[in-house]
Amino acid sequence: MKKIITTLLTFVMVFSLFSIPSSAYSNEGVEGFVARCYDIALGREPDDESLKGWCDQLRNGDACGVSVAFGFVYSPEFQNAGFDNATYVEKMYNMLLGRASDKDGKAYWVQQLDAGANREDIFFGFANSTEFFDLCSSYGIYSGYYIPGVGMQRNADINGFVDRLYRICLGRHGDMGSQAGYVQQLAAGAVNGSAVATNFVFSAEYMDNCET
Repeated sequence: MKKIITTLLTFVMVFSLFSIPSSAYSNEGVEGFVARCYDIALGREPDDESLKGWCDQLRNGDACGVSVAFGFVYSPEFQNAGFDNATYVEKMYNMLLGRASDKDGKAYWVQQLDAGANREDIFFGFANSTEFFDLCSSYGIYSGYYIPGVGMQRNADINGFVDRLYRICLGRHGDMGSQAGYVQQLAAGAVNGSAVATNFVFSAEYMDNCET
């Protein structure tokens, strides 16, 4: 039994370096998610090549909801638009929460920015919200968890690793709290990939799945 589990653990670690099959996501959901980012963040429709590029990254597990959103918000096109603080906050509500702002909430975030808060901190607050997690789920997208200061690619890599473990070992995406916990620990260096993979393979949920 120990040999079987060790072999499986090795398989999980090796497989996690590769892409999630494209069948893991709905084409309509992925394309809809990316198209709405273009519409809200940049105010235009995507060209075919760019749309395909973003969608392929999501389908292959090379990107997640937060890394795609980050890519749009920190794109030269978005940054060069020169949006004022109120417009920036409204776009965060629309793109990351899927709704218009409420008066008190918008006033709070604009006040934070006017007082000198970094826009990445505001992005962090929206991207790691329950509403963004639910929005991504409605598109069949793995939301991921955003870690400030580590960059889009490292965020995507860490989130992709955790999501692959959930899908391979447990056959599902992680719940918001658990996936965030793993991503935070990996980003901080509190655990390594091998330790996280071991935790999945020896989890009660995985063992129960093996017995059914």
